[in-house]
Formats: sequence, C-alpha cells, structure tokens
Amino acid sequence: MLTAVMPVSTAGSQTIPDGLIIQELERAQTDPDSATEVVINAPVGYVFAFLTTRLHDYVADANALEFDHSGSTRSDQLGEGSVRTTTMQDGELLVQRFLLMDPPREFAYYTDMQRSTLEAPLQYSVGRYRLTELNEHQTRLNVAVTYRATSRLFGFIVRRAFSSALRRDFERAASIISRAYIKENASQPASPAVIRPSTSSCPPVNHGNHHSTTTGLTEWSPGRNPSLIAADKLG
Repeated sequence: MLTAVMPVSTAGSQTIPDGLIIQELERAQTDPDSATEVVINAPVGYVFAFLTTRLHDYVADANALEFDHSGSTRSDQLGEGSVRTTTMQDGELLVQRFLLMDPPREFAYYTDMQRSTLEAPLQYSVGRYRLTELNEHQTRLNVAVTYRATSRLFGFIVRRAFSSALRRDFERAASIISRAYIKENASQPASPAVIRPSTSSCPPVNHGNHHSTTTGLTEWSPGRNPSLIAADKLG
C-alpha cells in the first residue's frame, strides 16, 4: 500500500481555511482532479445510505465507524456539519466532515488530514457524490474528487494513484452494494419504501457500531480504496 512508504502528511500543523474548502467543493463539480462513474444495481435510497453510513462494508481495512452530529444542521441527524470518523484495522483514524447532504441525490465531505492519523501525502481532499435514479432498482453514481498533495512530487504520485485506482475501487464498491441489496431483500421482496430514505432526512445511524461503517476509506493504493480519502482517504 502506498501509505506504507509515504511520510505522514505535514498538514497537521496547518489549518485549511473554510473558504478554500468551499472553493474545492465547487471545483469538484466543475473541474475535479479525478472523477468516475458507475452503475449500481440497487435503489437510489439504498445506495445513498450505504455510501454514507456503511463505509466498513465496502472498504476492506475499515474496522469501526462513529458519527458526531453536534455540528450538524439537522438536530442529532446526519447532515451538513456531521463528522464521520473511521477507525482502521491498524488503529489509524480518518476524519471527514460532511459539507453537503441532499438525500438521496448528493453528498460531499472534506477529509480533515489535520485531525486524521492516517498516513497519506495530502493536505486535504474533498469528495463529491451525485446519485441519479435510473429506475426502481438501478442507480448511477458519479464521484468527483479534488485534493492538494503535500508536495509536487507527491502530487504526481497521487494523481497516478487516483487515475488507476478510482474507477476500479468504485466498480468493486458497486458490486458489493449490489450484492448486499439482493441478499438483504431476498426475504422481503417488495418493500423499496422500507429502505429508501425520504428526501428530507437521512437514514438512522448506529453511532460507534462497527457494523455500520464505510469512500468511498482506505483508498491509497491498489489495495486501499481511493474512495476512502476521496472517497473517503484520498478524497
């Protein structure tokens, strides 16, 4: 894994201005550093909930997931300002703050390398996810990432890592989510309403429960999902 041979980010001594984070969020929509698109065989509400609250289910090295909604724009619910902290199997932490939450259509988050202990040659990254319902059981997912490396040299390495890994990692995630949907609904064939969150609120989250964690988060090398940082480690 690339993180094993790269130094810890020096971003811990830096504070990223909120204005820059918002600019990067906008750039993720207009001029991302990396982007990919996949089709997932599951309803849009199910996919949205899976990507935001079940990180550990599609990221191999993720062990536990916790949420802090104290800064959320929604009282005690997943929303803009919520912080998602992923504990990896080696004990490292990946901290991400949600910048945008529009279920089940779109969400975005900022990967805070200042608070994270995960090793990655990044100052920060922003991941933006857009979901489009193709039909009752199929969803198109577009993922766009912006980031800043700790140096020009690492910038080249990060760019290559994302280019080669982003689509592959999300194709894997699409397969996992599709299989999970089929398995979880095999015994209750026709209840999309049960798993589809309303457009005004997010699905409930089990705080601190490692059975409800996730990208899009170990995304650094061919073995780690760029959707982690980006997606949820590179951004």
